[in-house]
Amino acid sequence: MTMESLPGKDLEQVLEGIKDTKKRDQILEVLSEIVDPEINVTIMELKLIDVLEERDEGLHVEFHQTTPYCPPVFALKIAQDVKQGLSSIEGVNSVSVNATGHYMSDYINKVVNNQMPDAEEE
Repeated sequence: MTMESLPGKDLEQVLEGIKDTKKRDQILEVLSEIVDPEINVTIMELKLIDVLEERDEGLHVEFHQTTPYCPPVFALKIAQDVKQGLSSIEGVNSVSVNATGHYMSDYINKVVNNQMPDAEEE
């Protein structure tokens, strides 16, 4: 299987909802630098981003993992890198990330979106 034949959305499909060309270029730059730490290939080359939407003054991203059993530490790292990278863009006040296709997606999403209950509350 070649990179061109990987399932997933093409770059143009992912970014079609972002109308501001400067912001679009910044998003592309950020996402093009994030690599899957296990195989050292960018998430854009792997076509892992499924949805990228502007919501209010923030961004919402949905992406899938390379495999359902990708090591959880790598799956979480990708999600954190996406959130941190997109949060660094001027004018982006919030970023929500939704990882899919992983056996620990619910946990990863709670951690990366700061939705874990405080230990004191348990």
